[in-house]
Amino acid sequence: MEYYERAGWPPSICCPKIAAALYHGPVAAPKAIRRCRELVGRVGADRVGEAGVLVFLGGLVAMRGQFTQARELLSSARTTYEELHVTGVLVGVCDSIRAKAEMLAGKYEAAETILRATCELYDELGEHSHFATQAGALAEALYSQGRLEDASELCRRCAERAASDDLSAQILWRSVSAKVNAREGEAAQAEVRVREAVDLAARTDALNWNGEALLDLAEVLRLDDRPGEAAAAAEEALDLFTQKGNSVAMRRAGELLHLARL
Repeated sequence: MEYYERAGWPPSICCPKIAAALYHGPVAAPKAIRRCRELVGRVGADRVGEAGVLVFLGGLVAMRGQFTQARELLSSARTTYEELHVTGVLVGVCDSIRAKAEMLAGKYEAAETILRATCELYDELGEHSHFATQAGALAEALYSQGRLEDASELCRRCAERAASDDLSAQILWRSVSAKVNAREGEAAQAEVRVREAVDLAARTDALNWNGEALLDLAEVLRLDDRPGEAAAAAEEALDLFTQKGNSVAMRRAGELLHLARL
């Protein structure tokens, strides 16, 4: 931000990038929300810059379980893009966060609808990296509905398009395919894949990525009738979600921890 201003560039160009780091990174959600609200005040009259911040503010608010407010923020950003005829990746990013918010709310069919449209958008644009990540997210939405065959197909498409250093996509297809494998009784392959996902996530400071991969490990281990190890993984995930202030994911981790201990 400082260099943008010193170079004479409007800070509004930088604000959405800072908001993205606050959303994905290790800053706790309550603090990240406050900082995003401050960024909204920095963008001035730049409506595209404001929308870019609102996208990630909406995603952070969703982590706190405030889904009505999250939808309002995300809808406002989406409307701004439509009014200003903004297309392409910015709209795709907005819709990916909208889908994630719906996933947190347990609205998996709504998330699926958004993600299918987002995948089609990126496919048309030839954006292989963005497509891969959204295909992985779509696989998770399908798995959450019990549609294992469809989820497996999206994992395959994600793996085909994902670059070797595209960590978000590489984590997603491994995690979801591991859970599918576990449901189908392929415990050994499931554990290998999900532990690869955990290791990839550990290269980053994205607490949600790390927590979600560990929660998927806990699910795989629970399905393999290894409750002690499953509980340990769920506890580790719970700690990471607590650090992030992701109260919705904290509840999910707590529920899985309870199941593992039964």
